[in-house]
Amino acid sequence: MFKKLFIILTLACLVFSLVSCKAIPQTQPEETSSLNSSVSSDESIVPTSSVDIAAISAQLAQLSNEDGTGEIYLSMPISEIETKLDTLEFSYEKDMELSLMVIDGTLYAGSSSGDSPHLDWFWLQQTKSGLKIGDPKERITEIYGAPNQELSHSYVYYKDRPGERPVDFMVSYENGCVSRI
Repeated sequence: MFKKLFIILTLACLVFSLVSCKAIPQTQPEETSSLNSSVSSDESIVPTSSVDIAAISAQLAQLSNEDGTGEIYLSMPISEIETKLDTLEFSYEKDMELSLMVIDGTLYAGSSSGDSPHLDWFWLQQTKSGLKIGDPKERITEIYGAPNQELSHSYVYYKDRPGERPVDFMVSYENGCVSRI
């Protein structure tokens, strides 16, 4: 059952990512520029009241780091992520208590072990370092340097986490642009 859910979610996000590669403009609309500007770590995140995909992606990027740490972190209970998204007024869909997909395409997916489902991996539309779906492939190495491993259409970076297992941070690309983070 989980395998079917994973395949369905993967296909849905892949389709969204491929569409996003061409759909997200590289320049931001004028009326949302204040929400889309860089948010430093000491600034609060502005809740969303209308659907502005670029602003949502920029805000969600501030919640998680590439190494799996942050306000939304690996191993975090899915119920706590749901509470965080509710507090920030993000729209999302929940699937069988194991995943949450935010309206911009950001996906938080977990597995169940023990008391409650917890976060195993997530796909972002934008990173805290500024990489976005739709960016040129070259921007990946401009921001993160040479990858630890290069796969077909993906760069993999290993991120150490003190006291925990390392995290694979993977960026995929199609047709010369970032398609999944």
